[in-house]
Amino acid sequence: MSHSHNSKNSNNMVAGSIEETEQFFAEKRKDDYRNAFFDTLHEMRNNPENCDFALEVEGETIYAHRLVLSVASPYFAAMFKNETKEKATGFVKLEDIHLTAVETIVEYIYSGEIALTEENVQSVCTTSDYLQIEWVKRECVEFLKRNINATNCLQLRRIADKPPFNELCECTHDYILKNFVILIHKKEWLELPFEVIQDLIKEEKLAVACI
Repeated sequence: MSHSHNSKNSNNMVAGSIEETEQFFAEKRKDDYRNAFFDTLHEMRNNPENCDFALEVEGETIYAHRLVLSVASPYFAAMFKNETKEKATGFVKLEDIHLTAVETIVEYIYSGEIALTEENVQSVCTTSDYLQIEWVKRECVEFLKRNINATNCLQLRRIADKPPFNELCECTHDYILKNFVILIHKKEWLELPFEVIQDLIKEEKLAVACI
């Protein structure tokens, strides 16, 4: 009986291993397909004839596919769902937005990878907020929180002074309080809105930081 029981357990283990192996390769095939699919779309984007939409930014044209933009961005999804001028012409002109930020975001949409640097992260952050691409905005906020310093904190405080960036606002606020004596001599201090300066000065934490 013991031998039969062991044999049954052994068969179950083998069956389980086979199922896990098959599942592993099934998932791998899915990943390979997804990768191949997006790689092909990415290559097609290099040829304007294969694209059905264009974005003009700072005089440059970025070609893309409506479907891909719609999946990634509620901003574009709404544009193509409604009878807009952009939908009819297959073209949108994005004003007051940096070219490098849009290029970085479109690259992310097609590749799933985002290349953030200290030079581009602020513009990518505000552009992703405008285009309603939450994942990119979240990555930008986390990057900025990790890299707050005396050089950028006052500028970040101005950028973060609206609801979508509450978390970043709190981080920059705390950093300014802790480093008030150094930061008050920077010209960026005078560029902060009066209400922000007033709130900072009234903070109890500020007195502790200045002692």
